[in-house]
Amino acid sequence: PSLMDALASIISHEIETELMPATALRTLVLDQLRLGDDKNIHLDVVASVNRSPSEDSTALNALLFHQGLHCLVCYRVAHRLWQAGRTGLAYYMQSTVSSHYAADIHPACEMKGGIYLSVGGGVVIGETARVGRGVTILQGVTLGGTGRE
Repeated sequence: PSLMDALASIISHEIETELMPATALRTLVLDQLRLGDDKNIHLDVVASVNRSPSEDSTALNALLFHQGLHCLVCYRVAHRLWQAGRTGLAYYMQSTVSSHYAADIHPACEMKGGIYLSVGGGVVIGETARVGRGVTILQGVTLGGTGRE
């Protein structure tokens, strides 16, 4: 199996609900992600390995256990859904991810690759936020405006 297959399986079992079982989520993840997402996710894995404070940080540990990485993959799926006009399903993904990983990332925001996300104390990234390549986001961070500027 590929990196994307492995991540899709792991994440789908973490965030499954009665409404969306793991098999449906896995299919959704694999159907929505594109080549650009695959590249960004690879960069996110490298960022998780290189910037994690853990001494035993490896790609395998990031893949299996790093909730910030899992959250980013879910955001990328929700973002694709949002772009396709499937906003209801995108909001469902956002809500499910928010309750499971303590990170509320609006599906309309734009995030590049190579992001290290630490979700331990909660993260909020709003609709208007733009996050570039190689960014580190630690817990307790809120990005984005009020929409009233």
